[in-house]
Amino acid sequence: MAYKRALKSISCLIATLLLACALFSCSGKSGNGAYFVSRSSRKALSGALSVPLGGNRFESFLNRGYIKVSSGTGESLRYGVLDKDGQAVLPLEYTSVSMDGDFFLVQGSLYDSLYAVLNRQGEKIYGSNEMLNISDAGGGYVRIVQSGEALLYGSNGQNVLPGSSLDDSYEYSVCEHYVIARSESKHNAFVFSARSSEILLCFYGNSSTDYEVAYLGGKRFAVLQSKAVSESAKHKIAIGGYYLDQTVYLYTIGESLPRTFALDKVLVTVRDRYAVGVSEEARENYPLSAGYYCVSYYNEVNGVADGTLSSYIADSSLKEIKAVPAGIGYVLSMTDGMTAEIEPSTGAICLINDKLELVKKINDAIYQDLVFSGDILTTSKVVSGARRIGGYDLSGNQVIPFLYTYISEFYGDKAVAVRDHKAYILDKSGKEEYVAERDLPYSWEGFYEYQEGEKMGLKSFDGQTLLAALFDSLVGEKRVGEETFVALLRDGVYEVYRLF
Repeated sequence: MAYKRALKSISCLIATLLLACALFSCSGKSGNGAYFVSRSSRKALSGALSVPLGGNRFESFLNRGYIKVSSGTGESLRYGVLDKDGQAVLPLEYTSVSMDGDFFLVQGSLYDSLYAVLNRQGEKIYGSNEMLNISDAGGGYVRIVQSGEALLYGSNGQNVLPGSSLDDSYEYSVCEHYVIARSESKHNAFVFSARSSEILLCFYGNSSTDYEVAYLGGKRFAVLQSKAVSESAKHKIAIGGYYLDQTVYLYTIGESLPRTFALDKVLVTVRDRYAVGVSEEARENYPLSAGYYCVSYYNEVNGVADGTLSSYIADSSLKEIKAVPAGIGYVLSMTDGMTAEIEPSTGAICLINDKLELVKKINDAIYQDLVFSGDILTTSKVVSGARRIGGYDLSGNQVIPFLYTYISEFYGDKAVAVRDHKAYILDKSGKEEYVAERDLPYSWEGFYEYQEGEKMGLKSFDGQTLLAALFDSLVGEKRVGEETFVALLRDGVYEVYRLF
C-alpha cells in the first residue's frame, strides 16, 4: 500500500513536470528543423461585422466561435446555438446547452431522452435519461461518462469500444485511427482500432506495475513499463525509498514480438499531442509539431534518482535530436523564436531562443506572470513596495518601465496599459498615449472602450473606430483564432460583432 501511494504521488508529479517539459520543448520555430510550432504575433484589429441573433438574447460564447442564445422566460426559457455567421446550429429547444471540444451536451425535450450528445452539425450521437458528462477525445470522438461507465462514440453515433463500455477510470486518446485507453487507478493500458474495435495491444498492471503508451506514428507504439522491485534487483532506480525497474518497448502492429529500446537513460514517459489526457483544444495549441516527442527521464547517480526530471526532443524513432537544458521549470508562454521559463532554484526569468539557448537571465522579477506579445515580454516586480508591470524585448533589454498595474497583449505594435487609475495606449518603445481617466478591465482582446456622452463604443489599439459609440455596455468577449467576438447591449437589445 505504501508503494502504491508513493507510485501515485510520483505519477502525479511526473504528469505535472511532463506537461511543463512538453510545453518548454517548443519555443517557437526552429532555425534548422520543423519540430517547433511557429506562432505569429497578434495583428491589429481593423474592422467589425455584425452577427445577427435573430431577436434572441445573447448568453455566452462557446468553442469554435459558436454563440449560445436564449428565448423565453421562466419555465418557457429555452437555449439554442448559432454559428459565427448567425446561422442556427441548434434550435431553441433545450433547457441546457454546454460544449466540450467539438461536441454539445444538451438537455431538453427535443429527443425522447432527457440528455443527448450532439456533434458540431447538431446531429444526435447518444441519448440517455441519466446524467451525462462528456470530453472530446480528439479525432472526431467523444468520451461519454454515464453511471460510472466511460463510453467512446464517433461523431457518426457509433460506439467504438471493444466491449459495450469500460468504467469511468479510463481515459481515451484517439491517434489517427487508433485509440489508447488507460486507467491510472487500475494501471492498465491497451490499444484498439477505432474502425473495427479490434484490440491490438493489451497491458495489465497491478499495484506494483504500471504502463504508459505513446503513439509513434504508422503502426508503432512505445510502451513504458514501470515495475516495483526489491533493493537487490538489477536495473533499478530509487525514488523516495522505493525501487523501480523501467523498460521501454517498441511495438509494431502486425509483428508478434516487441523490440526493447537500448537507452542509457531511465525514461519516465514519452509525450506528444496524442498523449492520454491532452484535450482537443490543447492538441490544437500543442507546442511540438506532429511526429516529434518530449521524452523525459531521471538523471541517475549510483542507482538513485537525483530528483531532477530531464528531457529531450525526439523523432519518431525516439532518437534524441535536441536536449532540453537540465532543471527546466514551468514554461508560461511562447512566441516566434523565443520562450521563457522560471529557474526553479532562484525564481529568475530565463529567456530561451529557438535553439534552446539561454539569451538572458532576469533576476529581479518576482511573479510568474510572464506574457509574450510578439517581440515583447511583460512581467512584474516590486517597486516601492507595490507590484508593477513592465516589459523587455527579446534580447532581455528593458523597453517598458515598471510603472503599470496592467498591460494587455500587444496587437500589432500597440497595447493598452493602466497606471495611477488612468488608461494609456502603449507602443513597444514604452511611449504612451492617454486614453481615459479610468481603470480598464483586464481582458481586452485588441480593443478598448471609449465614451461619447452616456454611450460607449470600441476602438482598436491603433485608434481606429471599430464600433461607434451607440452602446450601453460590453457584456462578453471571446477570441477565436485571429478574430475577436464581442457582445454588447444597446437599449436593452443584445448585439454581437466579429472583430477582425
